[in-house]
Amino acid sequence: MTRAIVLDNDEQERLTHFLKRRQLNESMVALLTKVKEDQDLKRGQVTTAQNATYESIIESLTTSLNEGWVTTQQVVEILDGAEIAGRQHVCVFSIPDDLIDEVSTSIQSPATLNVQGVTLDEFWEIPQEPYTRLIKNDQASLVMKVIAPRYYWISDETQPSDDLIEIVKRREKERTAVIIKLDRVNKLLQIRVPIREKASNQDTTISVYSFIAEIIKSQYDDQGLVWFNKVARFPLADSFQKIIENRTDFALYTDTPENQHFKSSMSHKAAGDDAADIRDFDQWGFAEGFARTSLRGAWTHDDIAIHVRMYADKVKTGNQMSREVCRLFFPRPCTDEQVEHVIDRIKAHLP
Repeated sequence: MTRAIVLDNDEQERLTHFLKRRQLNESMVALLTKVKEDQDLKRGQVTTAQNATYESIIESLTTSLNEGWVTTQQVVEILDGAEIAGRQHVCVFSIPDDLIDEVSTSIQSPATLNVQGVTLDEFWEIPQEPYTRLIKNDQASLVMKVIAPRYYWISDETQPSDDLIEIVKRREKERTAVIIKLDRVNKLLQIRVPIREKASNQDTTISVYSFIAEIIKSQYDDQGLVWFNKVARFPLADSFQKIIENRTDFALYTDTPENQHFKSSMSHKAAGDDAADIRDFDQWGFAEGFARTSLRGAWTHDDIAIHVRMYADKVKTGNQMSREVCRLFFPRPCTDEQVEHVIDRIKAHLP
């Protein structure tokens, strides 16, 4: 009897792209290792090498699905977990006590709640309209995932001759998964937006905030925008001075000191793991008496450096109206636990 093909060539290519973008090789190899042990498979039937290519991982995964050694749900759980965190922007808001019930009730009742079973193609198909899935709901937290199309423009510049530069703007459309997380214990609202796949360097607090407002309106109508506009600022900027003083578990890579007479931005030329703490340079002398609008650095947690850029920006919301928005940008893949750790450490530095 011929077995049904679970993943055709196009689906395998799309899943490979998803795994690469989310850097899920270790998670998938761990799943395949469990398959090998549970099924007592011979060497080579599925790959379990830590340095396995994504192509060989997908091949082994397809075989495992066809043979019934692994279920779609097991794969979905890994993909779902990867979308809760990852390379993303996290906007954090504080919820006043008199608003927490309204926000909680509204978030649980989106306009398009999808309760059908999750299929693998949900992780790469671009939906026509946004829809929401419930991920978690308990006494501590509520997590919803909004799967939506995202549109943006990118520019390509070419110079055919010394006297001519041509600029072509192209509209991109991609699938995105926005996480809405309500922390009932600390009365915080997190909205997590993945980076743009083809123009991550164009993401700003304004563009991220505007997209969040679109998502809120699409799932919670105008009433959702009412409570969204009422949630209070998370006082990120108030924590900057104590973070600057912290040399125990925080390394500073970029500083933006300013006062009424002076404004500067100072960064280490190196990037990532090669960067050094700029507070160790003789040229840095901004320990006291300066405000900041952003910091870039790394928090250490369980011997792992969690790289993050912390922005306390103001976003214009109307004529002569603006609101302060806390945006945390995680440039590297990270876990939900690591995102929560960074937020907890920021809170610990508030006066």
